[in-house]
Amino acid sequence: MIREVLFPLADRFPTAEGDIGFIHGRLHSFRHFFCSMCANRGVGQQVVRRWLGHKESRMVDHYYHLHDDEARRQMQRLRLFGEADGNGAVGQ
Repeated sequence: MIREVLFPLADRFPTAEGDIGFIHGRLHSFRHFFCSMCANRGVGQQVVRRWLGHKESRMVDHYYHLHDDEARRQMQRLRLFGEADGNGAVGQ
């Protein structure tokens, strides 16, 4: 895996000195990346858990990294206490 995948990726996508890049990665790095991308594109943990084949959400919690700005964006999608949603609709 390291020789066949990570080294070629490290060559193709060089990392600045002092930064972490492909050369530092391992197989589970791709799981972290995939789960984080899902989290930050609104894919729910239950869906990701099913895709990864985990029976317990605890393992997905380890990989699922929601960025603060995405968490705020998701919160703004909720319409609470009769607030308008920006499209003129009001929550119940």
